[in-house]
Amino acid sequence: MDCWTDEFEYWTQGDGPLLAVTLGAEHRCMLARDGSVACWGYGASREQHSPPDGTFTSISAGSRHTCGLTVDGSVLCWGDNSERQASPPPGTFVSVSAGDRHSCGVRTGGSVVCWGSGSYGRASPPGGSFTSVSAGWEHSCGVRPDDSVECWGRDLQLQLRASPPDGAFASVSAGWSHSCGVRADSSITCWGDDGAGQSSPPQGSFTSVSAGDAHTCGVKTDGSIVCWGYDTDGQSSPPSGSFISVSAGRAHTCAVTSGRSVECWGSDDLGKRSPPASSFASVSAGSSHTCGVGVDGQIACWGQAARWFGHCSQRSDGATVCADGVEHAGAYSLRPIGSFSSVSAGSNYTCGVRTDGSITCRGPWNGSADPAGTFTSVSSGGSHACGIRTDGSVLCWGENRYGQASPPEGAFTSVSAGGFHTCGVRPDGSVECWGWN
Repeated sequence: MDCWTDEFEYWTQGDGPLLAVTLGAEHRCMLARDGSVACWGYGASREQHSPPDGTFTSISAGSRHTCGLTVDGSVLCWGDNSERQASPPPGTFVSVSAGDRHSCGVRTGGSVVCWGSGSYGRASPPGGSFTSVSAGWEHSCGVRPDDSVECWGRDLQLQLRASPPDGAFASVSAGWSHSCGVRADSSITCWGDDGAGQSSPPQGSFTSVSAGDAHTCGVKTDGSIVCWGYDTDGQSSPPSGSFISVSAGRAHTCAVTSGRSVECWGSDDLGKRSPPASSFASVSAGSSHTCGVGVDGQIACWGQAARWFGHCSQRSDGATVCADGVEHAGAYSLRPIGSFSSVSAGSNYTCGVRTDGSITCRGPWNGSADPAGTFTSVSSGGSHACGIRTDGSVLCWGENRYGQASPPEGAFTSVSAGGFHTCGVRPDGSVECWGWN
């Protein structure tokens, strides 16, 4: 990592010239504001780190190759070309997406053309007009001008039928391999993996829903919580009482009570369901840790990943020393410095929205650099995260092998990042999802 740290810090310091970062399976590329591209990483093909000369407006990294759109609308690709995935056709394009062993682009007339491996039909798009396209692992998906989604290629995991049901939704939550949403009539609808019953919600009226790894929980209109799906560690056996919100993690669940305390149930491995005795505005359960925003805007985390977000370490005498230089007797004061409006715990990292609208992420995986700009919300998934900008558009970063970090254009009111897919609610209440299902 030392070979690229200095360059990366130069590109990202202050306002910096960095315009975009795209992540492949074994390499990463950065697009500067002057249109130049730099790549680094590991892999069998050294060519994937050597972009051609030219001025680019966008770039997309596949597994072992990268494609970019130049200022004149042509597409240039570099890296592994074993199946011609780095040999684009001539012509002008408005966008390009590099997948595993194939690539796709939207031409200026709206048609989609793909090149590279044609196995499973992944490089054989349907006719008609598209506004955007995303090349995944063994399939591709495109957005039509009417905002409908059409996919082609391998359908082994139902990724071609990932579109949510029709109708208006108030909110949506993406779990590891399933999603659930609260409809306008307060009922819950789920879609995706139902091997443990996590996509079979009970009847009733709900105010919110949270999809976890293989279980789901919802807050009913009377304040009680109902869970369904896996219950191997008691994660689907909520306590009685009145609650404001709930967050389902991997094997544990946490909720904010009407009295502003946090209660957790399920696995307590590494103390992830042992919250401090504080007042909370919200809580987010991850895979092996939990974080909450206090009513004072401060973040507290507990469990395995608490030390990652708080930059804290534990001395041999048991005292915890954090970035603020203060010694803490327990693990409950592990938190970043500053005031936050919301927090989202992912698989092994955490992202929070500060009161000034900026996003801070910490953990073993934190999606490279914190995204630039101002946001209203953030959601941390498996190895990617997404946030809603103040203009309503969605920005995602991190792992994008299945297109989970390639959101469609347009405005959203909420977004939720799952394991390998993401879902968002449009202003009209419709739900749109992207990535692997």
